[in-house]
Amino acid sequence: VLMMAVSDLNQSQKEEGRRQLEESIRRAVVSNYATEGVYPATIEDLQREYGIQIDTERYAVFYEIFADNIMPEITVLAR
Repeated sequence: VLMMAVSDLNQSQKEEGRRQLEESIRRAVVSNYATEGVYPATIEDLQREYGIQIDTERYAVFYEIFADNIMPEITVLAR
């Protein structure tokens, strides 16, 4: 029972970390649009300009932009 509880806690922490990273990226994207009038072209732009840090060993981030005035599709998956 204890092992199951620890496993559930670990899974909850991973999901919370994933959710927080995705929310941080979304906030930075919206902030960039509000200040510059365009969405960032790449996730690297966000990392450089807003200090977003992505642990690439734990998370895969998919950032798809169609046009600089349309909100990009942001997906964060736990590895």
